[in-house]
Amino acid sequence: MGTDELRSRTDEAASMLLELAKERSNILLYSHNDADGIASASILAKSIERSGGNFTIRVAPGILHQRLDNVGDYDLVVFCGLGIGIVSAIGSSIHKWTAIDHHKSNKQDHHDNVINSWSFGVDGSHDVCTSSMAFLIARGMESSNRDLAWIAVVGALADRQDESKGRILTGINKLVLDDAIEAGSVSVSKDLIMYGRETQPIHKAIGTTFSPYIPGLTGNFDACTGLVTTAGINQKDNGRWRTLMDLSEKEKETLLNAVKPYLSRASTSEGLVDELFGEVYSLVKEYQYSSFTDAREFGTLLNACGRTGRQGLGIALCIGDRSATASEGVEALSQYQSALGKYIQVILTEHGRILERQNVGIIVGDGLVDENMIGPLATILSEVERFTKKILIVRTSTDESHMKCSVRKGKGPTADVELGPLVESVVEQTGGSGGGHPAAASARIPISRAEEFLSKVVSKINGDPN
Repeated sequence: MGTDELRSRTDEAASMLLELAKERSNILLYSHNDADGIASASILAKSIERSGGNFTIRVAPGILHQRLDNVGDYDLVVFCGLGIGIVSAIGSSIHKWTAIDHHKSNKQDHHDNVINSWSFGVDGSHDVCTSSMAFLIARGMESSNRDLAWIAVVGALADRQDESKGRILTGINKLVLDDAIEAGSVSVSKDLIMYGRETQPIHKAIGTTFSPYIPGLTGNFDACTGLVTTAGINQKDNGRWRTLMDLSEKEKETLLNAVKPYLSRASTSEGLVDELFGEVYSLVKEYQYSSFTDAREFGTLLNACGRTGRQGLGIALCIGDRSATASEGVEALSQYQSALGKYIQVILTEHGRILERQNVGIIVGDGLVDENMIGPLATILSEVERFTKKILIVRTSTDESHMKCSVRKGKGPTADVELGPLVESVVEQTGGSGGGHPAAASARIPISRAEEFLSKVVSKINGDPN
């Protein structure tokens, strides 16, 4: 089993989808609310539209039984990136459906209707994501859909599948990238990788970089300004703030050397410099120096749309009228970043928000963190020096009856466990739903079983198999 077998399976799905589209059947695309899910739905929606079909898109943070009402009325339902438990959640309520996913499971949801990359021996943490598989289906429907490859590239980058040395894409993601390059949608170069490299003043680009987290600089704009000044780099040109794109190669080298001492403060400093320089993916057909040019930043924008309840805006940004949605996208991004900044400040300063349990750090987000923001928050906090050698659990109450958790591995050496299967096994004991990847997982638990769930997860991470 491998890439060829997975592609054969996506080709089968493409034939089915194309036939239904040409029959003008009613197709529901049911996707996750993260960037990968939004990208997946956008790719399939555009492909169905081009083939003359009818589609509806529904975006949600996960599969809950009550959210499957009226789904059975469609001729086909395609679930995109909604994780494990699809088969049990669907039951017999839907007569025709398929699911594409890249999360690792103890059971792998073995079912003829489920296309899970792990079932084909393809690493869903690094080599393929749901939007990459959605693109394979789209490409199988019509070769002209190759021009949609850039959306899958954005999805893969937003899903942090570029963590190989040099920040490159690998596996099927690389094949999709090649299509995007051939279609003239994406260009690849090597450059500094900091947020807002084309749009923000240099000091802000440094200060808003969370991957990697730079001790003393991330979130500290005054320190960033001082660093740039001390390095002898002009921050303005004729009154205009310069960006990283405006710097000469020599200035970029000078800036990187100035940042290195800050990275050396981190206990996981080895390799962090490599994360700040590597492959940069530019969306060629976007306006230069906009928030849409850098593919990584476009992915952040889609995450912002999904996490702030503006999923339709995210889909429109991928396939709709950009002129009507650009300003709304920037507003969503600002709201998203502001919320994350507030959460981080409170968590790191307010007593009782951080609990230590040997190899585990627990963040108590109850009454503070919106459940839709918990995943991105956990990812950012796992890069903070305090948690880089721990497994981090971020929890928040969703309502009076449930708790949601996101679990992440820090950058440094951590307990040798696969988080997705671990969380899945605990959920089977406590009730709720959950699972994910080896280094990232999530769960939704009945509040009455929340402490039991946390206790069991912590015990397993710390070496107690019971």
